Amino acid sequence: LRPSDFRDGVVPLLKNFIFNSECEAWCFSANSDETGFKIYDITDDQTGHLHSAARRNLMVYVNETDGKETPTVWADHDPEGSVHYLLGHKDLGLGPYTLPLGIWSEVKIDYGAAYERVRVRKGYSRLPDAERELEEQKIENDDHETMNDIEQWSVDDVEKAMAYIDNLPFSDRPPKTPATRAIILSVRLYQRLVAVKREFASFDPQKASEGFCDNGWTTMEKKQLVPKVKSLFSKLLGLWRSSDQQLKSAFTSDDNSLFYIGQLINRNTNDMKSMTGASLRQAIEQAMGMYGSS
Repeated sequence: LRPSDFRDGVVPLLKNFIFNSECEAWCFSANSDETGFKIYDITDDQTGHLHSAARRNLMVYVNETDGKETPTVWADHDPEGSVHYLLGHKDLGLGPYTLPLGIWSEVKIDYGAAYERVRVRKGYSRLPDAERELEEQKIENDDHETMNDIEQWSVDDVEKAMAYIDNLPFSDRPPKTPATRAIILSVRLYQRLVAVKREFASFDPQKASEGFCDNGWTTMEKKQLVPKVKSLFSKLLGLWRSSDQQLKSAFTSDDNSLFYIGQLINRNTNDMKSMTGASLRQAIEQAMGMYGSS
């Protein structure tokens, strides 16, 4: 693992949204007294697929059991929180695991119940049909859950999210679905900062009780986060600087984009689809306060 594979805070959630849940299968939890709870993420920031260092590691090619086979590899954390694959039976009652000489034998792991969402998403769930269908319904709401989560974030969470998105190496060539989804996130982050700003508009710090949490409002102006998130939004929108029509196509071909951009500019789906690319761009920029202060 690389030092950059450690993720904390909101980053794993964001990355999974941007890359349409591609990263979910390659994130592992870590917990230690020194670092606290963190996530290992061994995917590439440009594609959401396994990064080159991970692809050179033997462990990513260990297949999973069918749920009935006895696992012959199991995972565990060391005292520092790192994940290790161990050869053998986790259940000591099964006795030592021995590999037969001269015969190829595949060793397999079982990721447990926590991995079931990935199995459902990829089409090889172990659940009974009724439970699988219920899980599929939950998965369909994942994107909306992420958007709703942002409504509860602190200013510190928003700042971390902005920094992460700003450093992503988006391409200015199609397909640009990850960049489109990143724009949706930048809009949501802007809306969250505006909501915090309004929430504390009449707040008097001198009258606050001891230990009062202002959700990061007192540092928001100093750090110029609203102008910065507008700048991030403008940077992402600039990936379509040469074609308003391609910009429109990016937003109207994705259900999430249609819903959240439509919500931003107060237009329904049919209205958005009937707009020209130039008028759609202008409406989005106006709603984001690009032509004035917010």
